[in-house]
Amino acid sequence: MPGFRSREISVLVDMAGCPNRCRHCWLGCPPNKRVSEETFRWVVQQFREWVYPGEQEPFANPLNAMTWYREPDFAPNYRELYELEKELNGGKAVRFELLSIWRLARDESYAKWAYDVGVSDKSIGTSVDEGTESCQITFFGMEKITDYFTRRRGSFRDNLVATERLLEVGIKPRWQLFLTKLIIPELDDLVSLVESMNLEKRVRDIGGEFDIFIHTPGPDGEAWNIEHLAFMVTSALDVFSNIAELTPWWRLGNLKTDGIGEIMRRFENDETEGMYAHFHIPISTLAETYRRRDSRKIYKIGDLKTRLIRQWAQSQ
Repeated sequence: MPGFRSREISVLVDMAGCPNRCRHCWLGCPPNKRVSEETFRWVVQQFREWVYPGEQEPFANPLNAMTWYREPDFAPNYRELYELEKELNGGKAVRFELLSIWRLARDESYAKWAYDVGVSDKSIGTSVDEGTESCQITFFGMEKITDYFTRRRGSFRDNLVATERLLEVGIKPRWQLFLTKLIIPELDDLVSLVESMNLEKRVRDIGGEFDIFIHTPGPDGEAWNIEHLAFMVTSALDVFSNIAELTPWWRLGNLKTDGIGEIMRRFENDETEGMYAHFHIPISTLAETYRRRDSRKIYKIGDLKTRLIRQWAQSQ
């Protein structure tokens, strides 16, 4: 692992889980458990007070604490958790173009609340207090296919309700389509749905353009680009870097049984199988060992490397 490039660290704790079990999710499908406020404060304290060996002062400066890394605001006390984040982050809670679609479809007050509290831009660790501008909603196809991919009946209809409630309060919905073989026959239906809901005009009326884009599933999501910044803490207090998926070969340790010092040492010294392979085994070596000459699948180079690392780690 390259030396720490920044003292800015984010700690994301899975305090409530997620209503979905999406088949593309690089975070996997761990059980939904509730983490108490007391435990959350303790986790944040471990990272905030960690002193790099040989130094005198705590390393993290600043430290951004978040109460979710799967579905934002899924906990019933989401408003209190938002205020807790603000308390621990010097008055600001880190937000993204992500809201709880599940909650948007069930809590009529949530969209207005989300608009009022503000949104962070796409760069982790920054925030603005100008009202939530947009919210991403994901489709895998029409109703049957979307519900299949999220493993939850009703998720497609939740997307439609969420779109309407966002528009009602002045938040721009942006639709993300995941490109698989199953969505291709339904692309025309999705375009027709956009037209029937008059989304281009309705978004233009609130001051923007309707954004709809296609994204291909990848084995590790976008975390590849911010590998030096964030740590994710499961409800069992296992710690992972967000460089890749939450699997045993990426697990850095447990805060209770291993302690923060041991976890940070393993992180910096690449002492998990996944991190070792990622930083020390050439992709050419991995490809030579695990390539599939007859495969017709297309991956970005980073996604392909993650797939090869998984194969290597599973063989150890």
